[in-house]
Amino acid sequence: MLNHILIKPDHKEPLREVDRIKFSPDGLESNLSCNPLRQVLILPTKVLREFNLQPGDLRENLVIEHDELHDLPSGTALLIGSARLRLTFHCEPCKRIQDKVAISDIQHQRGYFGQFLNCGTLFQNDLVINLGVVFEPIPYKLSDRLPWFLSQQERPVTITEILYGCGLGSYYARAIPNMVKRLPPALREKVVLRKQAA
Repeated sequence: MLNHILIKPDHKEPLREVDRIKFSPDGLESNLSCNPLRQVLILPTKVLREFNLQPGDLRENLVIEHDELHDLPSGTALLIGSARLRLTFHCEPCKRIQDKVAISDIQHQRGYFGQFLNCGTLFQNDLVINLGVVFEPIPYKLSDRLPWFLSQQERPVTITEILYGCGLGSYYARAIPNMVKRLPPALREKVVLRKQAA
């Protein structure tokens, strides 16, 4: 069951709880615009109980009754009310939540990112149904996700395109060139590394 719906108007603003929200393949209405692979952050109520947290403390959008959520493989499809969602990858803990819980304690428990596949309206108390693995899994580790993304490209891509295609924030831009250097030649050739002016 969907217990809580929260929207993020902005990065620094507190989350606002609502009892219904429109959604589409572009994400949640009135929510901060997100990368397609990170459109909605889904959290099981079990995590709130275990860490003595309140809804929204981990910056999640949907709180559901599903104790095994984090155990589901990437590529699983969920039906929440009328919303069809593709689970992409676990949310990596970051400094935005360190005042609520120790980052080291909540690895792989901060929620699961999802991607909306249709349009409609979510309502509090909507049922949650696991439709099984329907889509290709997306690796969690960046060292695995980068080759996964590059192997699908038919032409060279820029670092900006890598960030978008891998569902990464701009703060990863500096790390990508060094990671690319460690890739096999066939994958390195798929990346356009622009040298900065001296």
